[in-house]
Amino acid sequence: MTWPESTSATGTGEQTLLAAQRVGPTGAVLATDIAARMLALAEEAVARAGLGNVETRVLDARDLNLEPGSFDAAIARLALMLVPERARVMAGIHQALRPGKKFAALVIGTADECPLIALPMGIAGRHAGAPQAPFGDPGLFALGDPVVLEAVYRDAGFRDVTVEAAPVQRRFPSLAVAMQNVRDLLPEIPQLLMQATETEREAAWAEIEDALRQYDNADEIVALRSNNQHERLVREKIRSERINAILNVSSVRHLLNQMNLWRYIHYVPNPNFDPLNIRT
Repeated sequence: MTWPESTSATGTGEQTLLAAQRVGPTGAVLATDIAARMLALAEEAVARAGLGNVETRVLDARDLNLEPGSFDAAIARLALMLVPERARVMAGIHQALRPGKKFAALVIGTADECPLIALPMGIAGRHAGAPQAPFGDPGLFALGDPVVLEAVYRDAGFRDVTVEAAPVQRRFPSLAVAMQNVRDLLPEIPQLLMQATETEREAAWAEIEDALRQYDNADEIVALRSNNQHERLVREKIRSERINAILNVSSVRHLLNQMNLWRYIHYVPNPNFDPLNIRT
């Protein structure tokens, strides 16, 4: 029995490899991304892994044009909140799936839950004269509210929708390492500051460093949310001279692999949640 599977916004291919390994040699995976460069990296990763069941295709998520009812599962990692015309994207994914099959999406939590991302983005937006730009829709935090994310699924015709929240504690050995992480993983900040002068950019980065300094040498950081709003209490002790932040995402494993930060991270995922358990 085959299990055709689609991964949308493939990126450099981590979730594609996991999906291809999950479906096995009798299954097939279609990996799509709007950027040919990203798919080239995914193809290299697939070749290194010795997998022969993956096809890559450059596609705009708004125009998938896949044969209706031809896939058993779909995955989108850290992309669904960024796509424009999201209803059109969801309709295309829903149409491509066989009846009753699943679409798993990994998104970032709300801005309040993600200070390591939200604080730098907010500061950069303010310096760029567009303080709300980082918090719009499409945007990194657009689907962070579980109620909003669930509505996106239901409006597209999906039923039995479940939104899982996974707390991630990220630790860095120093403030300098945390700052470098922000520079490396948030290309949106240079984009926001593109029209700024060099002096203005330096001022923005200095303010970002000052904002993150509040987590340096802290005894603990608490993210408090109420249970009746799909929320939780997360209390994590951290060691001196480390940075701590809470990211709320739908899958811990992919994010940790992407960041390549196993040395510095301790995390406790929900043992009952497996975003790739999508074949049943």
